[in-house]
Amino acid sequence: MQSGTFWHKCLIRTIIILASFLLTCLIILLGVPLAIQNSEKLQRYFVFPTHNLLPEEPEFSNFQKYNIYGGRNLMVSVGNDSAVQLGVWHLLPHALADEYIFFEQFDYDYALKHSKFPVVVYFHANGGNRIKFANMYHVLRKFFHVIAFDYRGYADSSEAIPEETGIVEDCVSLYKWLRARTNADVFFWGHSIGAALSTHAVVKLQREDLYVNGLVLEAPFTAIRDQLEFNPFYKVNGTEIY
Repeated sequence: MQSGTFWHKCLIRTIIILASFLLTCLIILLGVPLAIQNSEKLQRYFVFPTHNLLPEEPEFSNFQKYNIYGGRNLMVSVGNDSAVQLGVWHLLPHALADEYIFFEQFDYDYALKHSKFPVVVYFHANGGNRIKFANMYHVLRKFFHVIAFDYRGYADSSEAIPEETGIVEDCVSLYKWLRARTNADVFFWGHSIGAALSTHAVVKLQREDLYVNGLVLEAPFTAIRDQLEFNPFYKVNGTEIY
């Protein structure tokens, strides 16, 4: 009789554990996607994850730490009221960087203004700060001055809310800042979410009768919202819930 009671209790406990497990799975599979669908803040977090970016403990002015030479770190004010500042790297083309080694008072502004090399503005992906993509800059520097920057809310840029409209406005202002400082051709290079942002910025510039010399899209998608399609929490059984 006691043995039967023991196994009965075990069965009840097992059922409770399984029911709890299934309920937890249901909450994760349904509750989390629905929460994301109805929360602009959560959607923004998944599209623009500004915390715990790689590399950790960045030192944006310490180029030697990242085996980079011929670069300078800038803080550029953007927007009509200059309320937002963007952390920006200006990396010289390798040919000019070789000259930089031998001249301590190298004039970056002069090199940017009068250089025969074109300029590429690099719009990085959303999963890191501008240091993370240094290997790509190394390739681009064979042909270009590289302007690499962090979006608002990222790295050492201003802690403004990272949303598409504001970021694109910042990018347009950054282009105007650059255009006033160089006579060279200017190209945009957008990677992943940077592809969407750079395209949007080009469209906005064209409405102001301003034009970049070229746009390169690396791993692009049709709209920023499409970025959420690659996040498993935004789907239920492979079906998008928006």
